[in-house]
Amino acid sequence: MDELCGKLAMYENFLRVHRSFVINMEYILNISYKAITMDSLEKIPIPHGKCSEIKNRYLEYAFNRGQVFIS
Repeated sequence: MDELCGKLAMYENFLRVHRSFVINMEYILNISYKAITMDSLEKIPIPHGKCSEIKNRYLEYAFNRGQVFIS
């Protein structure tokens, strides 16, 4: 998994959210304190204490893509 993550590091849309999961942030539907719901309705567990970090990475990604607006 570490080797795969190294290869994907150049792409900003991939995020390792758990030791067993790498996700493409383009397909996130929802982020809760214990799981990420993908647009396929699959739920990816979030390790305890990592929710804020994951949400911040996603918001930064979405803002840079113009998907989040501040008014």
